[in-house]
Amino acid sequence: MFGTFSADDVRSAAGDINYLPLGGYDPTPLTLTKDAQGEDVEPTTLSPGLSGAGLATQSAGAITDYTGLAAVRGTSAEDAVIDAVRVRVNAAGSWQSTREEIAAVAADIAGLGLHTEIVAGSAREDVSINVPEYRKDNLGTVSDLGTVTQSWVRQGTATGVQNALSSPSVALLALTVGGAALVTAASTVTFTRNRRAEA
Repeated sequence: MFGTFSADDVRSAAGDINYLPLGGYDPTPLTLTKDAQGEDVEPTTLSPGLSGAGLATQSAGAITDYTGLAAVRGTSAEDAVIDAVRVRVNAAGSWQSTREEIAAVAADIAGLGLHTEIVAGSAREDVSINVPEYRKDNLGTVSDLGTVTQSWVRQGTATGVQNALSSPSVALLALTVGGAALVTAASTVTFTRNRRAEA
C-alpha cells in the first residue's frame, strides 16, 4: 500500500502531549557564519540537497509498519531490521532524583545483551565547524566553504555539572572562602593597628 501524508497534519493530530525531543535525531540546520577567508558573513542557512548526502542533510522521517521497514531496509542473517530503539523512562522529578532509576532501566536493557546509552541530562550547544574543500569549479579548482555553525547534543551535561559540584569541589570552595575571610580579617587588624599608632 502506498500513499502520501502531510507531516504538519500528523503533528497537529498528535498534539504537544505526545511530543518527545529526538535529541540527536532532531533536525539540526547548518548556518554559514564565515567565508573561506574567515571573514564574517550574513548568517545563511544551508539547504539540504535531494540526494540524502552532503553537508546539510534532510531530517529522517517515515511512517511505516514493521513489514514496510523490513522491505525498505532489507533483511539478512547479518543485518537486523531495527538497529536502535529509544526508550522513555516514566520517572518524575529532576534529573538528580531520577538518575538512579534511569540507570537501573538502562542496566536491565543491557542485561539483555543490548548496547545502551543514556541521553537524559543532555544539552544542546552550538559548534563552529570549518569546512575545507567543499566545492570544485569547472576548471577543477577546489575551494573551501568557510565556517558553519550547527547545534550538537552533548551527552552527560547534567552529570558533569553535578560532578563538578561534588564534595571535593565544595571542600575546595569552602577552603577558598575561608582563606579569603582570613586575609580580610588580617588586613582589617593591620589597618586598625596602623590607625591607632597614628592617633
